[in-house]
Amino acid sequence: MMQQNSTTFQRWMGTHALVVLTLAADFVGAYASFLLGQYVLPLYAIALGDVLGFLSGIADIVRGVLGYIGGSLQAVGGNTFLLFLGVGALFGLLFGIMVATRGRYGDVEFVQGVVAFLSTVMVAVLLWCIYGLVKYGHPIHSAFTYPPAYLASNVISGWVCLTGYILVHLICYFVQNAPKLSLSRAHPGGPKQQHIEQCFQAYHTAILRFNPRPVLHLNTPKDICFHEGESKEITWDGQALVVPEVLMHPENEWHLRAVLGRQIGYFNMPDLHVQQFLNSYPRNLGLSLALIFAGNFLILPTLVQDVAGARWRGERILDADRYAFLIGQGVFLRHLLWQEREEQRQAGTVDEAFPTLSERIEQLDALIDDEHQQMYQLGIPLQQQVHRESVKTT
Repeated sequence: MMQQNSTTFQRWMGTHALVVLTLAADFVGAYASFLLGQYVLPLYAIALGDVLGFLSGIADIVRGVLGYIGGSLQAVGGNTFLLFLGVGALFGLLFGIMVATRGRYGDVEFVQGVVAFLSTVMVAVLLWCIYGLVKYGHPIHSAFTYPPAYLASNVISGWVCLTGYILVHLICYFVQNAPKLSLSRAHPGGPKQQHIEQCFQAYHTAILRFNPRPVLHLNTPKDICFHEGESKEITWDGQALVVPEVLMHPENEWHLRAVLGRQIGYFNMPDLHVQQFLNSYPRNLGLSLALIFAGNFLILPTLVQDVAGARWRGERILDADRYAFLIGQGVFLRHLLWQEREEQRQAGTVDEAFPTLSERIEQLDALIDDEHQQMYQLGIPLQQQVHRESVKTT
């Protein structure tokens, strides 16, 4: 019996590290949201009073004469900086989100949205300076001398922000984990169900070629669904396997076994549960940044899981490829990756993904060569083993 070489690449971001880092940032974000609500939300309430006073003054101006302008603006007092900045930030936020979402949250559009927001705030501050220059003869006037009420804390508003922090978590979790496709369930005993079960049985048999077995117990999903469409990507709806109908065609049998083998690897590893956990955070940095103005610091764990999660997902791709090899699908998966790489080269596309297709193929080559070498040493014929070069040329 052959032995599986356990040597793998050094992992930079393991599952435990990703979860711990995200939870730590989540705790800091929740505490920052509480503090922001405790000390900043009272300012919002005072600013709202200022805005109402300002609007009341505008109404008086419309009803009165031009000479009443000074008396009306006097009602606003020394809080005009907060008024101008608050109104400018509000309009800037709306305008920035509008610009950022116009391009479906692309990186360039996100930067444009941030620039639009900052520009609008700067215009608001400029208008405040002009107002101070006209009214007080100096652009930086006494509006910075806030009364003691501005520094008063409010624990209730802190808990309000913390509750909002949790609610956004829950909304993201249920929305981003909701099924995106119209699915049809596989019925027990049906031809599709039996087809998938045959693949599972082939995986169980393939593991027996190793001693000791690298996978002691191969778990397979009980719930299987299918969806129409041209995509050949197998996905998950929670713990339910979602298989494209096109992969059930006889000409796609080897493709089905290869990609299904990778997904069974994800099912036997904690990936599905971890991904559901990561889905409880906003996926868009622009939205997370906008939430700060609502007293929500979800941007901290979002940034951590966005950076660390990208590395984690890339390394898990290599682990899933290795799992597919263990259950006997290494040669077919290598052929599939080789085809994809050749299509990229013919199209002149540079592979900038992590990991690259070449790295994934290299890993499978090493695993397959090690297996063939052990088979040769043990005197096991290679007639039943499809060599990767013969598959590649078909």
